[in-house]
Amino acid sequence: MFKAYSAAVSQLSDPPIKRVIIAVAAWTAGIYLVLGFLLWTLVAGFDPTGGLAWIGIEWLRSALLWVIGGVVGFLGIFVFFGLFWLLFVIIVQTVSSFYLERVILAVEARHYPGLPTAEAQTVADMVVSTLQFFGFMVVLNILALPFYFIPLFGVGLFYLINGYLIGREYFELVAFRRVDRRTAGIIRKAQRGKVLGTGMATTVMFSIPLLNLVAPVLTAAAMVHMFQAMPNNTTTPAQTVSPEPEDAIEAPESNQDNDA
Repeated sequence: MFKAYSAAVSQLSDPPIKRVIIAVAAWTAGIYLVLGFLLWTLVAGFDPTGGLAWIGIEWLRSALLWVIGGVVGFLGIFVFFGLFWLLFVIIVQTVSSFYLERVILAVEARHYPGLPTAEAQTVADMVVSTLQFFGFMVVLNILALPFYFIPLFGVGLFYLINGYLIGREYFELVAFRRVDRRTAGIIRKAQRGKVLGTGMATTVMFSIPLLNLVAPVLTAAAMVHMFQAMPNNTTTPAQTVSPEPEDAIEAPESNQDNDA
């Protein structure tokens, strides 16, 4: 896995990949700013203590305001960072899904020129795959949300769930171009540790500012190298077999003539 990521990093300066990184960063920043502004506009006027105005006892009202305000503020920090991360991942992954095919093509052209032409995904396939992926991501993270507040265990569970989903998504992105779904499933199960490790590494990268902008590109490029190195992969270019010399083929025939 380290070699695959090293090869991916070394290719970031290639013009096709560089153009993808710039496009993904620009689109992600623009969409994120617009959605962030809309979200801030909706939340700015929300007052969680507005319903306590009917309480006539001043000290009781002040105490409830302090307690509710503190609880809302404490939970709001976790909710904010959770939504911040999830929203960013959704945006950058959605934008990247329309560009990662170019990254894969650039890696294959440079490192695996002998591969046969792969079947490219249509825009409809990309949209359906992206929606399915984020549907699973949102549902599973919501179900696991109460457990995320458990110290240490919650952090591990978070990276495990999202690492599994992201690793599987990127593996299928590369594998479905080369093999059918059944074969891809067999390979993924045989290499589940490597796929999960890649997904968890990507989840960590998504948590680091600036690096999270190139995380999809890095992971897609690295996954191409890992997929080509997997033992059950049958798409690796076959070695060229040198034809036998014609003299060697005709030799037995000439010997038979001599015996006669």
